[in-house]
Amino acid sequence: NRVSNVWPDSADDTRLYGSTFGAVAISTDQGVSWIDSNAGLTAVTVLDVSQSSDKNTVWIATNAGLAHTTNFTDESPTWEFPINYDYYPAAVWISPTDSNLVMVGGYEALYRTTDGGETWETIGDWNSAYAVQQLAADLNDPTMLYAAGAVQSLNDTLVGDVMMSTDSGANWASLAIDDQAASQTIVVAKDGTVYVGAGALGINGDTATGIYKYDGTAWTHLPDSPDEQITSLATDPD
Repeated sequence: NRVSNVWPDSADDTRLYGSTFGAVAISTDQGVSWIDSNAGLTAVTVLDVSQSSDKNTVWIATNAGLAHTTNFTDESPTWEFPINYDYYPAAVWISPTDSNLVMVGGYEALYRTTDGGETWETIGDWNSAYAVQQLAADLNDPTMLYAAGAVQSLNDTLVGDVMMSTDSGANWASLAIDDQAASQTIVVAKDGTVYVGAGALGINGDTATGIYKYDGTAWTHLPDSPDEQITSLATDPD
């Protein structure tokens, strides 16, 4: 299976999770070996995973909708799937302080729930011209969220933006990334610096590529970053 993203377990540095074509991949030996966990998930592509601080609640964004469990640490977790979703979820985030607070992003839209998915609010501040590609939170202040977005259609000019929320996702504002870069992936370093991987493949001309850095006031394009489409970034937790 193709692994598109990998996440470390913050409570266990030997455990890793990966999103694969048909499952969630799990490693308990720092990536030496992997097993697929897909009970209750059928013929899906996992695009993003988020887990609560107590490890019991997990939300998964797939090409067929959302999957959700509140007993992930059990030997046989009970999954709710598919949870219908109109905008093809690609990104999901659970608040580390409240497992009922979840953000989900996808094609043209960003959604928020404060009751564990019983009800959802559409975020009107999100620019519906862009698909939400990835969500990330400030490690020191989880009320500060960032979202990377890019035009979805390959026939359109491939541009995008980064948006920020300072109130746990209730309200959002554009950070106006340089070059209107089609933002594919986003990560927040321990010191609060935001890094964005940009670039998109399409038929309508060139697009900005490489890595952009945001220091809280201004953007900088890292001059030595790869002149390629960057689809995944990670930072050292220390």
